Amino acid sequence: MSERERECESESESESESAPELEPEPDSTSASTDDSQVETDTAEADAADADPHELTPSLATYAVQPPGAEPAHTCEQCDTVSRRLWRDDGRFVCPECKVW
Repeated sequence: MSERERECESESESESESAPELEPEPDSTSASTDDSQVETDTAEADAADADPHELTPSLATYAVQPPGAEPAHTCEQCDTVSRRLWRDDGRFVCPECKVW
């Protein structure tokens, strides 16, 4: 190795040892990306909190009494005994009282 090569090598080593390593400054695009990521993470967390198996309670619209079973159903509007009743305005009513 020549003397000149040694000098160049020595200079490059001293430069690399003394030069502080600088971290790149964040630009405005990366900051907005970080904000978007936070919003996305929050939305995903909200979706994960919802119970996919949660059912909304529902009401029966029709009631039937099997033959031979006692007592039969009674219409809540006219007190007629019937084996078949339909829900109308939150009450079970006979076919004659049901508003179709």
